[in-house]
This record gives sequence, structure tokens and C-alpha cells, in this order.
Amino acid sequence: MQFRKCVVSLVISVSLFSFTGMAHAVLYQNSKGNFRVQGKIQTMGIWRTQTTPETNPIPIEAGEMVQQRNTIMVEVDHDMGKVAGDLALRYYLQPRAYYDGVWDYGPDVFSDDDTRSQYGFDNREQIDDLKKDLEFFLGFADLSYNDAFLRLGKQVFQWGEMSTVRILDACIPTDNQSLGVDLEERLVPLTLARGGYTFFDVGPASSMTIEGYYINGGIDDTYGEDIIDGSAVVPPTGRSSSPSSLETEEDFTDDDRYGIRLGAMFGDTQLYLAHYRKYSDSPSVQLIMPSGAMPYIQKSTETIDVFGGSFSRFFSSFDGVIRGEIGYFVDEPMTYGSDSSPAVNNGEVPHHDVLRWGVAVDKNWVLPALNPLREFVTTLEFVGTSIQNYDSRLTYSWPDPETGEAIKVQRHNFKMVAVASTEYYDGKLNPRFSAIYDISTQTFMFLPAVILSNGGNLNFEIGYRYTASDTYEGLGFL
Repeated sequence: MQFRKCVVSLVISVSLFSFTGMAHAVLYQNSKGNFRVQGKIQTMGIWRTQTTPETNPIPIEAGEMVQQRNTIMVEVDHDMGKVAGDLALRYYLQPRAYYDGVWDYGPDVFSDDDTRSQYGFDNREQIDDLKKDLEFFLGFADLSYNDAFLRLGKQVFQWGEMSTVRILDACIPTDNQSLGVDLEERLVPLTLARGGYTFFDVGPASSMTIEGYYINGGIDDTYGEDIIDGSAVVPPTGRSSSPSSLETEEDFTDDDRYGIRLGAMFGDTQLYLAHYRKYSDSPSVQLIMPSGAMPYIQKSTETIDVFGGSFSRFFSSFDGVIRGEIGYFVDEPMTYGSDSSPAVNNGEVPHHDVLRWGVAVDKNWVLPALNPLREFVTTLEFVGTSIQNYDSRLTYSWPDPETGEAIKVQRHNFKMVAVASTEYYDGKLNPRFSAIYDISTQTFMFLPAVILSNGGNLNFEIGYRYTASDTYEGLGFL
């Protein structure tokens, strides 16, 4: 019976086919090599290989384009060296321009307003605002003085070890606006101050570091990128011919965010302890029913405190790395669904602590039968999530689009992630295989890709994305 369920889920699952063409070029470099200007031009298209189910907000036929993003980025990197005594200065600028063309020349369900209105979408103003942008994506200055450093400006950084469950990395939001966003642009830059100091030969530790960051909410209250209503990244939440009659009010926090991390190196082992304050990943949704007035939906973001740590260790005995991390998320806003509002809190927003953790193994393998010249680079991760003080009323922030009923959230969730890649023809052909299996919901995702390169400035990538599930729970929602 389980095999039959798997076969059915393969037939109705979401499938996406994508290609990417990318060109990098150094536009200028001075004779000293400390000032460089380089650029990237990229175009990415994504097509469906299966027709969407009836629960999709808009019908998309197999073979239709669903995303098409064109990006131009320029990098200006100037290492000025020591400018006063031992004080060194470097600055980095990265302007970016992008345009999502599917909203103008894609299928009618994206580009034609009359067609979109048949499915309850009348948001051309939102589309025109979000389909393109010209901005300073990154822009910061680095100051260093002996073993101390300070970075000021619009930047990103990574504290975590896992690739799927974001624990210590969750202090930086992600851009999920489009499937056409390149991986190097997934983290959303924030305007902040980040600094640290390194101590050497402290007791048994070869080095110890202390670093932290501070984000003034009055300067930057970004919590993510807005998603265009009715886009291809919106999961199958059901189809409607008219928008909701309830008004929506937004109450987004602009509180300050900050974090601190302590690290130490003991031989081949690196340890970190961290605490940070972040915005909730998605807004809490609450049904407000004022006396004598029309009810409305209130969407709110809140701050969450996270305490945790990470480690990584190289083992020469098997020539690999074991790494992991753990985080305790305090008072995450959640949803207690009911028959009348399965995906909305009818009353106060409940809060629960959440424990997230993960462990991973990185290992290179020599497989002469598959590649006699290069190794296979592999990663295997096992990650888990546990809700503290669990309540059986907990539901996801969306109902089952087929039945309208609430979807229960399980107390524990476990996932396995596997990634493998290698190189052929002196690195000009690079196949990559990624898979995610959600053990709790029996959802499987498969993402193979091949990167072709001319060995210089031009890259071409072709990939396939496949999701198989017989539930709308967790990853099955995709």
C-alpha cells in the first residue's frame, strides 16, 4: 500500500525544469591587483513539466514558462591596505539590476490582467513594483586593526552549518520571491555593523574569537522579500474567482536585532556558542472581531531570541568532516486552527519554544568506475525539529486546499539531505545531485543539475526539480 501511495504522489507532484546562462568577466584590475571591477550577466528560465493540480491558485499547463529572470551585477572591490599605522581599509560595492520578464511576455495567467482576474488576482500595481529593481545589493567597508575587525554597511554573513534547517543562519532572512533567484543572492543583505576580535594561544585553544552584530530597526527593518500574489512560487492553496472580503492589516515590528558569538579552535575542532535576536520567518495571522465593526485579518511579525552553538571537526582517519549545530528558539508565534478558521488564530496568537538541530558528514570519495580522474564530493545531513510544550491544536498557517480542513503540525520532524557532485573534462562539466527526504511526512525532493563551463567566463546550467508527496503537510506543501 505504501508503494502505491508513492506512485500516485509521483504522478501529481510539482516538477520544474530550469536553465541558466551566466557570464562572468573581470572588467578592470589595476597593476597592484588591489582594485578590481568585475561583472556578471545571467538569464534564467523555468518551465513546468507537469500541469498544476486544481488546487493551484492559477492553472499552469505542462511546458509553460513560470519564471524568467535577467540579472546584471557589478562588483567593485578595493583593498586600500594600511591607511594609518596598523589600520587597514577595504570597501566593496555590488550594484544589482534584475527583471522578471514572465509578467510581461509569459503565459496569460502571468502577463494578461483579464486572465488573472478570472482567478481573483488584480495586482498589476504590485507586479510592476516587484518585477524589477535597481539597487545596491551589497555595499560595505572593512576596517581592521591587528586582530580586530569591523564591517559597516549592507552585508550578509553565515554562522550556521546546515543547508536546509536554518538555525544559526536564521539571523539573516532569505529571498524566496522567485525560483529564478541565484543561490548566491538567496540571503537578503541587511544594513548592520559587525565586528570581532581574535585571541591566539589561549590555554588549550590555539585561537578564540568573539564577534557580534547590531541592526538598528529604524534603519533596516527588512524581514524578507515580498512575493507577488499568484506567482509560481505560491504553493497550491486552492483556487478562487474572487478575493477575500476581509480586510488585512499589517503590524510589522521594527525592533532592533543583534547577535553575539564566541568561538574557539582546539586542533582540528572548532566550537561556537551564539545568541541572537531575529524577526519571525513568516507573519502570524490573527482573526480580529471587534465589537460593532467588521472583522479583519491582522498579520504581525515579532522578534525571537535564539540560543545555540555549532561545531565542526576534521577526522584524518576517514578524511572527512563532521559538523553540527543546535538552536533553541524562544516564543515562536504559531497557529491554533479551528473548524471556522483552520489557518488563522481566532483569538490571541499562541507561542511555543522550538528546538532545532542537525548533524552532517562531508566526505570525498574516489570512485574510478564513475570518474577515474576526480573525486566525488558528498554531504549527508540529518536534521530535526521538536516543538516544546506541544499542543494538539497546532496547525500550519494554511488549510488543506482540497478539503478546507486544518493540517496538524507534528511535535517532531526529521529530514535527511544528500548532496553529491564531481567534475569532468578539467572542471568544464560538473554534475550535481541533491535530494531531501522528509521522514515525518514521507515527502521526497530530487534536484539534479549539470553545469557546463567554457573554462573561462561563460557557464550554462540545466536542472530539474521534483517533489513527491501525498500530503500538504510540511515540505508536501510545495
